[in-house]
Amino acid sequence: MKQAIQKLLGERYYLPHENKWNHMADRVSVIYPPIKESIRRKEFIPSSPTLMNANTRGLRKGTLSSCFIMGIEDSIAEIFDALKEAALVTKASGGVGYVFSRLRSTGEIIKSLGRPSSGPIPFMHIFDSMLDGIQQGGVRRGAGMAQFDVTHPQILDVIKEKHDKKVLQRLNISIRLTDAFYKQLKEAPNSTFEVYDKQGTATYLSDSKGKTLTITDVWNEIIEYAWLNGDPGIFNSDIATRQCTVVSIGAYVASNPCAEFVGIPDSSCNLGSINFAMMLKKDVITGNWIIDFEKLDRTVRIATRFLNAIIDVNDFPLEKIKDMAVKIRPIGLGIMGFAHMLYLLQIPYNSPEALLLGEQLMHRITTISMEESINMAIEVKHPYPVFVYEEYMKANERFFTPKDWWTQEEHNRMADIACYLNVFGIMNSCQTSIAPTGTISFVAGTVLDLESGTSGGIEPVYGLVSSRKIEKLGGEYETVYMIDPVFENYLWYETNFDSIEIPIILEKVSKNKGSCQGIDEIPLEWQKIFVTAQDLTPNEHLEMLGVIARNTSLSVSKTINLPNSATRKQISDVYLRAHELGIIGVTVYRDRCRDQILTAGKETIPEEVKLTRPPSLDADFHSTTIHGQKFAIVVGLYNGQPYEVFALKMTIKHKDRKGKLVKVSKTRYDFIADTLTIENINVTQPEEKAITLMASMSLRHGVPIISVIKTITKASDNVTDFASAIVRVLKKYIKEEYQTCPECGEKLIFIDGCTSCPNCGFSKCS
Repeated sequence: MKQAIQKLLGERYYLPHENKWNHMADRVSVIYPPIKESIRRKEFIPSSPTLMNANTRGLRKGTLSSCFIMGIEDSIAEIFDALKEAALVTKASGGVGYVFSRLRSTGEIIKSLGRPSSGPIPFMHIFDSMLDGIQQGGVRRGAGMAQFDVTHPQILDVIKEKHDKKVLQRLNISIRLTDAFYKQLKEAPNSTFEVYDKQGTATYLSDSKGKTLTITDVWNEIIEYAWLNGDPGIFNSDIATRQCTVVSIGAYVASNPCAEFVGIPDSSCNLGSINFAMMLKKDVITGNWIIDFEKLDRTVRIATRFLNAIIDVNDFPLEKIKDMAVKIRPIGLGIMGFAHMLYLLQIPYNSPEALLLGEQLMHRITTISMEESINMAIEVKHPYPVFVYEEYMKANERFFTPKDWWTQEEHNRMADIACYLNVFGIMNSCQTSIAPTGTISFVAGTVLDLESGTSGGIEPVYGLVSSRKIEKLGGEYETVYMIDPVFENYLWYETNFDSIEIPIILEKVSKNKGSCQGIDEIPLEWQKIFVTAQDLTPNEHLEMLGVIARNTSLSVSKTINLPNSATRKQISDVYLRAHELGIIGVTVYRDRCRDQILTAGKETIPEEVKLTRPPSLDADFHSTTIHGQKFAIVVGLYNGQPYEVFALKMTIKHKDRKGKLVKVSKTRYDFIADTLTIENINVTQPEEKAITLMASMSLRHGVPIISVIKTITKASDNVTDFASAIVRVLKKYIKEEYQTCPECGEKLIFIDGCTSCPNCGFSKCS
């Protein structure tokens, strides 16, 4: 685990002169020096863009913010302006969210042309291609959110668009539902459903056969495709609008790709997460773990000031985003390690005690962050520029409404906050946001071990044990177990299990899909504590999401993981209950549902050409830099699939990315393009030549690209830079439908609202 963490940090976060966590912590904390020890001890960790791009002194360039909500309007000029802006934000490391239902539907007449519009879906594909082509900060491809009002005339096409088409791999889709929609669905389920064109003219929605549809028909379509492949999700737009403190200066409220940040167009948010698994201490009397509230409160206050300071040093990708950030000064303080904290406190995730604790902790974090933000406003003698007391209090009414668990001290504290808000205002328009923490929770730790990784966001632990087979010398295989660190500590130090019993337990738990439920060796009281995501009912997931969401300023990124056997009715119940609980965004994922749609790991090179190379192949040219060394890499393609690879240590300025790879003789290959010819691109160094030959031979035999990458990585200790250059390029050809991690090849899972790898920490979102 520690080696995997160090490898991830080195590849993604460290600058060339950094090789330790503390080196990076010291660099990042220059933004606000009092945060240094909290980051060093992994009690608080900023989001990935901040870790990568803060205070690099020109060695790396990019924004420090994670989330961006952008505007798009219905004209060719405005659409392509939005595309350009999305490209710039993506290049700078940000994810982008759009409301594509702002665009008119197919068939509506464009008055200036007198011709019908092509509708929003083709433009969604253009945005998706852009996101796929530009890597965020040079680390991962882009991520986007495409939201659609349910009353858009093409809503049925949007709902179905991602199913079985292997398209829109970089865009999440959410359907924007209003309170009125839910009311009509409940009170008049058989009523016909109206949609509205660009001019506001209403028509009844009909299917491809001309049948007029009811609101229940529309709802069933949403549920059907969510059941089939986890898309689309739901965005409850009225709830989001009611809870927005700056809605008066925005056209509408939308979200970023993973829906933890909700706001108005041109807004952005910088994020960071408090590690709950580090907010514990041992009770001096009982020896049990308890929450260290003094440390928690101190960390919240310091982190609030750190996130606020980012706004003033941030390198924003667009001037209008900078202007909006200065006006509203949004911050998103989040959490991770919640499930691990519950394990250590011996509280079942699916218990009333856990729900109450989650509610109390998030209310405490949000309101203490408010207090500190008010203190900053007092110090500088002004609130955020567009602060309006009545608007702020109305949006945050839920925080000031008394709860059953409030003490008199809490009543007084909240009254004081309201009073100070009225007199002094507040520095930040929002305080808390629960983001996906896939990568940063992987490199975090617990009070048991600083480098063990911790649970993501508010998610339950996905699995306690998983296994993989490692090939040993002689062709034999050894089973290696990946164990949740808190569960592992329990097995070794909290029980009387011996070294013979533990491997048996690990095997049983691994075969039980990572769950310890029903494992005879584990006492029932511990089975109740060590629950995993799959052990929970949909409603248990939702109840926790609800109490956390209602006590968070913005929103929560969380996936409701369901077993493969989950029914459409269960998914319908999840979406309906989410609205009742006041949840803004919700996504479901039925285990392995996408495996039924997508083919995992199959190459498309025909059998008859695997060993017989055509005289000429289409080819892609790539240039990349590893540790200051420039590489020119050419990938030959057959039917669009990588077939062979060549690489040279050289700098080539070349506009064309496409050309031909021509076999001149048995030992000579030339790359020929319109503006460039590279003759005899074979390398001469034996070790480097072996790598390209091995990669090319594997590709010609149809070996999956991820397997080729893993083989190169294992076999290239002495030529790291050369091998790394090839690996970096080959990763660009890994397709999303493989459902495997581009870093290590393990199966990806949907957790924490994002596609993530439980083995190496790769996350599509963070």
